[in-house]
Amino acid sequence: MISSSSTPLDASKADRAPLLLISTWVWTAFAIVFVALRFFCRMRLIRSTWWDDWLILAAVASTTAMSIVWTIYAKNSGCRHASTLAMEQLITTTRLNWISQPLCISGLTTCKISVACLILRLQYPTPWRTKLLVSLLSVMVTMNSIAVILMFTQCTPVRMLWNPASEPNGHCIKSNVVSIMSQSASSCMAFIDLVLAVVPVHMIWKLQMNKRKKVAICVLLSTGVSAFGFAVIKIVELKNDANHSDITCK
Repeated sequence: MISSSSTPLDASKADRAPLLLISTWVWTAFAIVFVALRFFCRMRLIRSTWWDDWLILAAVASTTAMSIVWTIYAKNSGCRHASTLAMEQLITTTRLNWISQPLCISGLTTCKISVACLILRLQYPTPWRTKLLVSLLSVMVTMNSIAVILMFTQCTPVRMLWNPASEPNGHCIKSNVVSIMSQSASSCMAFIDLVLAVVPVHMIWKLQMNKRKKVAICVLLSTGVSAFGFAVIKIVELKNDANHSDITCK
């Protein structure tokens, strides 16, 4: 029978690093292969590229950089409970956590812009659709930029984000301000995910082709709605952003 004294020991050994590394690099590798094949087809077969190609490349570059930061984060015990880490480990992992966030945001932002550019390139010129996408993307870029700026200016000096004890005379704004801004930016991106899934379906449905093919293509394109679902889950999780008591394992 396992004694109750072993419970704290088990909790102290909890480490999500393998899960983080596997999930991160599987999707990163998939993205790299997908974009590499895309560029191969565009440059070797079609012999031309457009804005959407280079933007998706930038998105993958940001994602890869983020994955590298997360790998360093995991190797430095960043996936264990904060209470089990030495002070130096906690400072290092918290700093890496903050560094990864703008990389994540830039990757998501450029990816959505790339998809929108692809739609604009393939569509039959439609003013309302163009205005809709450009307007939504402008709002998204503005909100994400504000979120990143606020993220790193919420504390003065900035090192208070990962080492509050080093600056006893420093100050920070209320954490719920940053949390609300992050939720707003995420809500905007979630709505754009939904729009980017629905607009192509609307385009395909207007084409002159067999109805069965239309339905099949529309079902395939509408899988982008899953991104909307994941974004909603993220928004719910962001409600806990103001609580940084266990930032390394939350």
